[in-house]
Amino acid sequence: MSNLAPAAAVRPARPTPARPFAASVVVPTLNEEKTLAALLGPLRAAAGALGLELVVSDGGSTDTTLTLAAKLADQVAVHEGPGRQTIAAGRNAGARLASADVLLFFNADVRLPEPVAPFLADLIASAQQHGAATCRVVVHPDEATLADRLVLSGCNAVFWAWNRVGRGMGRGECHAIRRDLFEAVGGYREHLTAGED
Repeated sequence: MSNLAPAAAVRPARPTPARPFAASVVVPTLNEEKTLAALLGPLRAAAGALGLELVVSDGGSTDTTLTLAAKLADQVAVHEGPGRQTIAAGRNAGARLASADVLLFFNADVRLPEPVAPFLADLIASAQQHGAATCRVVVHPDEATLADRLVLSGCNAVFWAWNRVGRGMGRGECHAIRRDLFEAVGGYREHLTAGED
């Protein structure tokens, strides 16, 4: 993956287990103290049973994001280079730190469906079988507006159709991909500040 940006500074949070991970969850962050625990908490609870490695890739947070990440993640990458890190570069830095053959990328403000374990198991199995996978994206019912529902319904329909014809498409909130394919395409396009997903 020589076309990716240099690795960020790494701060290990937990020792690596004796058995290999089934999947590595990569979460890019930047000042996510209000949302990160809601995502990582359920992932940490399911990690042992599913064999998950939790990796946070931080873009230089100035709030308590890194404190939360150190408590809940297995590994934490911290961007310390010049300039602002794009979300694509954050995802790539987390992927370089991750050790599993399946990579799951979630945005830090995502809420996973309950129960978490069956959803993740299906996502991992789909990525293993098909090379990559994604899911429908919806706004939480407590926060959704009519505009949210209309836009995401349209996006989900377009993504479903493109995936049915083999064109592969999904929103950045949820991507799952085998490492060999991720590396073959060179990871996320770091020069893009949006639309890299």
